[in-house]
Amino acid sequence: MTGRFRRALRSFRKELQDSPGSRSRSRSLDSSPRGRGRTGSNSDEADDQVDDEIVPLENDERRIDYDDANSIIGGHSVKDENNNEKQTFWFSLPFSNPLAGIDLPSFRLRSIFRSETDPVDPFKLTVLDSRQEEEEFRHVREQDNSRLRAVRHSLLPNLSIDMLNPLATPKDEFPAIDGDVVILGGYRGSILRDRETGRRVWIPIKVGLNLRRIDLTVGITDQDEIEMEKKVYPDGMLTHIGPVDVSRKLIRKLQSSPKCNVHEFSYDWRLSCSLSSQKLVEFLKAIQEKQKTKRKIIVIAHSMGGLIAHHAMQKHPELFRGLIYAGVPSSCPNILGPLRYGDSVLLSSKVLTAKVNFLMRSSFVFLPLDGRCFVDRKDTTIRYDLDFFDVKTWIEYGLSPCVAESLDVRRTQTNSYQEEAPPTQKRFISEMPKLPTRARSQTFTLPDNEMIPYDDAVEYLDRTLKKTKQFLMELEYDPAKADQYPPLVELYGFTVPTLRGSRVNGPEGIKAGDYNDLVFGPGDGVVYHKSLMPEGKGFEPVLRQPSDRGHVNLLNDVDGVGKALNAILQAEKEKLNRNSNDLTT
Repeated sequence: MTGRFRRALRSFRKELQDSPGSRSRSRSLDSSPRGRGRTGSNSDEADDQVDDEIVPLENDERRIDYDDANSIIGGHSVKDENNNEKQTFWFSLPFSNPLAGIDLPSFRLRSIFRSETDPVDPFKLTVLDSRQEEEEFRHVREQDNSRLRAVRHSLLPNLSIDMLNPLATPKDEFPAIDGDVVILGGYRGSILRDRETGRRVWIPIKVGLNLRRIDLTVGITDQDEIEMEKKVYPDGMLTHIGPVDVSRKLIRKLQSSPKCNVHEFSYDWRLSCSLSSQKLVEFLKAIQEKQKTKRKIIVIAHSMGGLIAHHAMQKHPELFRGLIYAGVPSSCPNILGPLRYGDSVLLSSKVLTAKVNFLMRSSFVFLPLDGRCFVDRKDTTIRYDLDFFDVKTWIEYGLSPCVAESLDVRRTQTNSYQEEAPPTQKRFISEMPKLPTRARSQTFTLPDNEMIPYDDAVEYLDRTLKKTKQFLMELEYDPAKADQYPPLVELYGFTVPTLRGSRVNGPEGIKAGDYNDLVFGPGDGVVYHKSLMPEGKGFEPVLRQPSDRGHVNLLNDVDGVGKALNAILQAEKEKLNRNSNDLTT
C-alpha cells in the first residue's frame, strides 16, 4: 500500500473519529469480496501491486468529512448552492452517492428482537390502490438508505427469543441441495478488472477516495460494446461490501451441503442484458457438460441479474431446475436520476457521470414499458405517461443532457452529479472543450471530458432503446412454454418506503427536471412491490416469500432463501408425482 493511500486512510479515520457521535464506530475499510473460483485477487493489497502511480483527481480540494464516511454505505441527498435540500430519483445501490447530514444510527434494543419497522401485513399492502398507498406513505419525504439498513442487518442480525434460550434446539429448515446452484448479482454487482493490467475498475477504494481515475465509459457503437470484453472482464460477484453482506453468508450456507455445487456468475453489468443472457446460457451449458447426468440447475438471481436469468430461462427453460427472483424489478424509474444528473461513487462524483450512465446499455432496462412515472402535483389522478422507448421523448423532455438540443445543456453531460443536481431553475455549466466534429469512435471510450456528438448520441439512443424494448418484450409469459417453465419463486421486501414516481407541475415540470416531489409505496427501498418479476410479466410463482430486508442484502435473508428453495423442491416433487400418475392411468 503506497504512502499516499495510507495518509488518505488515516485522514479518513481521523475525520470519522472526530465527528460527533462517531466514537467507537470506526471500522476498517474493506470493499474486497472474496470467493471461490476467482481468477484474480480481490484485495486492495493486490490492487495496489499493479498501481504504478496514484494520481489525485483534479479540481477536488474538499476534505473528507463525516458525511463522506456515511457515503461508504450510501444514501442520497442533494443540496443546491442556497443549501436547499432537494430529493431526486436515485438508484439506491452499493456505492451510490452520499447521504449528507445523517448520523450513523445507534442500535436500539428493540432491533435485536424484531425488524426496525413495525410489523406490516404484506397481504394488506398488496390490496392497497394507488390513492391508499399515497395516504399510507404521505409522511415519507426521502428514499430509504438501503445500504445503512444492510449494515444493520450485517452487523446485528435479528434474533428471536428462542435463540436466546440455551435449552432451545435451533431449527434449521434450509434444505440440503443436491446438484448445481448458480448465483448472480445485479446492476453494479460484479467486480470488473482491466484486462491489460489486472487492476480493478469496479470498485476499488482508491477511486472512492479520489486517488485514482478510472473510466467506465462504453463506446458508442455496437462493435465497441462487443469488443469491451477485450478491455474489461468480470471477476466474480460483489459478495460483500465492507461490513455489508450481499451474498457471502448464503454462499457459505449452500456450500455446507456436501452435494451442492455453488457457482458464481459474474458479468459486465454495463453491457446489454441480452449479451449477458447469452453468456449465462453458455455458462449453464458448460456446467451441464461437466455433469455425469445432465441435470437442470437452480439459479438464484438478485435485482437486474433476475432479468438476465429470466431472459435466459425464456430461451432455454430446459436448463433451469428452478429460478429465485430476489428483488427483481419489472421496471424501476429510479434510473432517471443517474441518466439525467449522473451518480456518485463513494467519495468520487467523477466516475458515473450522466454520459457514462447514458452509454451503459443496461441502464435503459429499468425504464417502465407502460410509461408510468409522473403524476400531477395538484391532482395525482392526472398521469403524464411517457413513451420512454421513443427517442423523441428523450429529446423533448430532456431526459439526458447527451441528447439535449441546447449546446449548453449538452455540455453538462460530463459534470458530476453535485454540479447538475436539481433544482434546474439555474443551469450549471462547466468548462468544456469545443464540440468535436462528427466522427465515429475509433476506441472503446471517449475521453472523460469529451461530449458525445449530438447526432451520434441520438442515433445511439434510438438504437439502444429499440434493442432494450425488444429484450423486455421477450420476458413476457409464453403459453406455448407453460409445461417447460421451471418453478419460480419471488423473494421480495415490502417494509421499506420505495420510490414509485414523482409529482410534477405538468409536462413543463418534467422538462425542467423538477422530480423532487416523490411518491412512495411499500417495497425494498429500490423495487416497488407492484413492479416485481416474474408477476410483472404474467408468470405465477409457486411462492411469494416476503422479507424484512432492504434491496441490497435480500440474499442475506438466508431463511427466506431457504423457504424459496424448499418451494422449488416441493414443486419439483409434485410435478414428478403428476407425471407418474399420468403414466399409470
